[in-house]
Amino acid sequence: MKIACWLEDGARCVGVVDGSHVRKMVGINDVQTLILQGHTDCADVELDSALIPLSTLQLIAPLTPQRNVLCVGWNYQLHFDEGAHNRSQSPVKELPA
Repeated sequence: MKIACWLEDGARCVGVVDGSHVRKMVGINDVQTLILQGHTDCADVELDSALIPLSTLQLIAPLTPQRNVLCVGWNYQLHFDEGAHNRSQSPVKELPA
């Protein structure tokens, strides 16, 4: 199943893609709500009967960040060491925590 998200009159909408059309979910306005309510296959979600051509929608990101997520790669030490020459004016004695 494919899910599409779009803005309609300034409000977020979520729907199920059916070929080249989308059927809007009733009472669901973001994918996070869909996930938090435990809908796994959307078989139990009410869909609007109208088929909206997918080509007419301006799609938006399905999830909006609720807080900042900071990631540090496993190769952080390597990049830290590579940048040592850039820190020559103010050497760092240890890795930042």
